[in-house]
Amino acid sequence: MNLTKTLRGIIPPMITPLNPDFTLDLAHTEKLIEHLISGGVHGIFILGTTGEFAGLSSEVKRDLIRLTGRQVKGRVPILVGITDCSFIESLDLAAIAKESGANALVAAAPFYMNIGQDELIAYYQKLADSAELPLFLYDMPSHTKINIELETAVELSKHPNIIGIKDSSGNPGNFRALCEAFQDQPEFKIFVGPEEILAETLEMGGHGGVTGGANLFPKLYVALYEAFEKKGNRNSQETPRHNSLSKQKPIQ
Repeated sequence: MNLTKTLRGIIPPMITPLNPDFTLDLAHTEKLIEHLISGGVHGIFILGTTGEFAGLSSEVKRDLIRLTGRQVKGRVPILVGITDCSFIESLDLAAIAKESGANALVAAAPFYMNIGQDELIAYYQKLADSAELPLFLYDMPSHTKINIELETAVELSKHPNIIGIKDSSGNPGNFRALCEAFQDQPEFKIFVGPEEILAETLEMGGHGGVTGGANLFPKLYVALYEAFEKKGNRNSQETPRHNSLSKQKPIQ
């Protein structure tokens, strides 16, 4: 599967069902995956912020990756979060994701570390060098306390194994800047996190949304995305949406 060409649309950041003893609730995880796929989602993202990865044991993370791979069976792309302060832990999760049939990895900046942009570039480059699956950057400054600055994203996009970014900054101006920076690189995928600006960011040229509400109402979010796609097809036959940025009014 060539994700740089095909990945777009609604990719829910799946919640992680747990038992009272904090082990993985297998039955409800399977049921949730079927609920999402039957809702028409374009992919599933596990071990993200909505999946509460930071509060899960290593065992639960591994169980979730393996179960998701078995249950999805290639019907939609699987993205696996590997964010951790431990580089080795991230690589261990990346290896399990590969073995379980996942399609891509997602990593936010290592939290708790007080690092700058140069260190962040070095970190992501080393992670992308070491992982066998393609990697998405994950900008979550409210939790990591560090932004992936525009210049950093542009530099990291030069790495052949870094294929996109999930922007959860909640800043429409930041998202617009990303779309402008990559308007000539449509293979670099730009997804939004906060669902309240999903429609706005699709208009800017975003490739879709990693929207938490789609855990509950996947069909609703898919319908929104498909309506946008139909509108775009009516307005222009296969014209890249990034090219329309210059026609839009700046965000105040």
